[in-house]
Amino acid sequence: MSFIKKYICELLFFSFFSFVAFLRFRITGSFYEKLLWDEGWYSTIIDYGYMYNGDNGILHNVPFFPLYPLICKALKFLIPALHTNLAMLLIANIFAYLTIKLLFILTKELFNYRIAAFTIAFFLSLPFSFFIFLGFTESLFFTLILSFFYFYSIKRMRFVPLIIIALASLTRIYGILLLVVYLIDLFYQKDKEALRNDILLAPIGTIGLSLFCLYFYWIFDHPFLFLANQIAWGHHSTNDILNLFKFKGLVVSAFEFDLSDSQSIAGVYFILSLFLSVGIYKVLPRSFFTYYIVFFLFLFYILSPISNSIARYLICLFPVIISVPLALLSDLGEEFQISDFRFLIFCFFLLGLNLRLLQIFFEGIHFVG
Repeated sequence: MSFIKKYICELLFFSFFSFVAFLRFRITGSFYEKLLWDEGWYSTIIDYGYMYNGDNGILHNVPFFPLYPLICKALKFLIPALHTNLAMLLIANIFAYLTIKLLFILTKELFNYRIAAFTIAFFLSLPFSFFIFLGFTESLFFTLILSFFYFYSIKRMRFVPLIIIALASLTRIYGILLLVVYLIDLFYQKDKEALRNDILLAPIGTIGLSLFCLYFYWIFDHPFLFLANQIAWGHHSTNDILNLFKFKGLVVSAFEFDLSDSQSIAGVYFILSLFLSVGIYKVLPRSFFTYYIVFFLFLFYILSPISNSIARYLICLFPVIISVPLALLSDLGEEFQISDFRFLIFCFFLLGLNLRLLQIFFEGIHFVG
């Protein structure tokens, strides 16, 4: 029992990694030779770099951000014989482990071991959590987000979190929203000298996105090409007050409860997030709640009307993930309770749904996340 308690993160990571690897091999016939959906686009960046022929009506790899493929390329440079596909999965799963470990550490710092263990179990059972084990940016992005809060909220650092923001914005464009969280939190800074220093340091967080824009300006004479090519991907700008009415569609999708439809699950997440928002405010640090509000508004108000990938993006709302065990467990103490098995049964139900979605994803019938 002490062995399980000591290595709970490692055991859960290995168990879920094994599930994903087994299903991938069983359905696709290979662990890494066949890339699926966005994995293929990232592989083109690793092997050939960014490519663009001037036509925004055609799919290109320019909307995909560079940090994940750069890390994979660095690994290939260190091990020249390494296959691109295998390098992608190795890097993704290294960060998958770091995601699990950091979420555990962060939750344990805030509460206790028991709450942290159940938070990890719940997170891995959630629909679309399997993306952290695939050649996507989920695991890297989540690792950077959790690292930001570990160094900012737990360790009370200022410079390191800004470097993390710069890296997050090189992983996904909305990684720059962490800078909004950082700046909002400055309003609560009472030390005037520290406030001035923090404001002066803040531009460091913009370095990553700025360099990416400069690179596209240098190579393609278009600093925002990653946005311009979104038209070909079916992502049209609808960012106005009418977006508020899109929430009605999400709620309707939730009650249709089509378990293979990412919009349906996104609707469930939307309702769950609203329901738990008060709890997040009461039990988690202020910066966590600020992050929840900023990312919630971006993902649902701006992104959800234009993206069929909204459901998998939502796993980055980690304050909601932490708040679920806090809401459902009958006792928040350190000692495990007999009643905890009810929560585990709930997690097993979600796990079944998660694995079903994973099966659909590997079968390539349609993009479930």
